[in-house]
Amino acid sequence: MMGLNNIPFTTNNRDFELAPAGLHDCRCAIICDLGIVESEKYGPKHKLYWAFELLGQQMTTEDRPFKVGRMLNITMHPESTMRQALEQWRGQTYSTDDIAKMNGSFDIEQLLGMPCRVNVMHEQRGEGADKHSSPKISSMMPGDNTFPALESDVIFFDWDMDNADQHAELLPDWLKIKMGTKPGVAPAPSSNRLKAPPIKTPPMRAPRTPAQEARDVLEGTSRATPPPAPSEPPPSDEVPLDRYDDDIPF
Repeated sequence: MMGLNNIPFTTNNRDFELAPAGLHDCRCAIICDLGIVESEKYGPKHKLYWAFELLGQQMTTEDRPFKVGRMLNITMHPESTMRQALEQWRGQTYSTDDIAKMNGSFDIEQLLGMPCRVNVMHEQRGEGADKHSSPKISSMMPGDNTFPALESDVIFFDWDMDNADQHAELLPDWLKIKMGTKPGVAPAPSSNRLKAPPIKTPPMRAPRTPAQEARDVLEGTSRATPPPAPSEPPPSDEVPLDRYDDDIPF
């Protein structure tokens, strides 16, 4: 795994060869449990990466076939992207009987090497100098067992496999960069979060009565009644964590 002592340098170089858009005959070449991956928008999610080899579609810049992949949340909820993609792939939804035959769970490893048809589109990403086109899987369809065999070796990784940490070290570097943290590792307890000190408010002076004001006038010590002190918001139990995030551009 990538550790704090070997963080690889990466660049924004977008001069890579795009997989051609359109409908392609494919086979599943990569299934990898990425673990818990952080997202600024959605928070930590358990993610899977799968990729498909475009059969007979060779790159001109490298001696290998194109591959297209995508990241998915690991969930078989009826409305999840993973469930919908698998139903596109098989050409039908999962019925109650189908789920019962699988004992209520799905073994995704069985998909390695399986044929499918993948529709690839070019999506515009980034802004300004970083704007670029990127291949995206827009839909999937059932494949045909007569499709050619895979040219590349399949890659499979599951955190539940024996010696998972050692197997993770053998993954290609480009895939290690996508990896998150091992599922099941508990987050830091909330009691360790930084807390703000209580807000101290000055004591409020009670307003003077008309009788007290009249007596002050007679004694020559009249003074205006001070306005009531502005109300303070209730103290917060926690300091917003973004106050401690350093945005260092290197």
